[in-house]
Parts: sequence; C-alpha cells; structure tokens
Amino acid sequence: MKSKSYTVVINKPVHEVFMASLNPKNTPLWIDGMAEEQSSEFPPKPGTKYRNRGKTGGWSEYTITAFEQDKTFTLSRDDGSYHVKYTFRPLDSNQTNFEYSEWEDKGELKNPMPQEAIQKLKQLIENQ
Repeated sequence: MKSKSYTVVINKPVHEVFMASLNPKNTPLWIDGMAEEQSSEFPPKPGTKYRNRGKTGGWSEYTITAFEQDKTFTLSRDDGSYHVKYTFRPLDSNQTNFEYSEWEDKGELKNPMPQEAIQKLKQLIENQ
C-alpha cells in the first residue's frame, strides 16, 4: 500500500479542530507509538519544523510544506519520502469534516496510521 486516507466528522468548529490537530502536545494523546512531539513555533506556518519521538526512542523530523489556515496542512519528513496531509471542511458552525491522508513517494507505507487513531483524535478534540 502506497497511501492511506481516513475521513471522520468531528463535532467542533473547523478552527478548533485545525488548531487542536496542529498542537504538538496533543499528538501523543492520539498516536499510540508517540512519546513526545515538539514544534519550532506555535502557531505554525509554512516551514515550521515538527520533531517527534517514538516510544522506542528515535526522533523524526517533519516540515510544514503546505498550509492554509483552517483548511489544510501537509507535513513532510525531512528526507522527503513520507507525507501526511490534514484537510478540514466545515459542515456547519459546529461540525468539521476531517480527512487524514498519508503516503510514501517511493515504496510502501511501512506502518500506516490505524483507523483507531483517527477515532482517538476525534474523541480528544470533542472532549476539549
């Protein structure tokens, strides 16, 4: 599998969903293998660096390579091989259609995000 996508409706306004999904403090709360995430600045913009550390220790680095406030952002691993895109569409004033997509430029996704993680993100944001 070269790419994977999930879509879920989150019962919060689009701006809240957008900002919560960018907040590095939230990432370990919905991605089980993540121990810590840091960003070079917050709120982020194109060029902002994110670093995350898995529970097994090693760090990975990503850069925001595309960014439209309250609409979409893309993080690309600094070696350029892996990308993750978040897309946000308001359904009404208190509901957001959230789409998570990830892909590899070459080869296959080694550990695609499980759908359960997207459900955890939904619960996290709705309970904030």
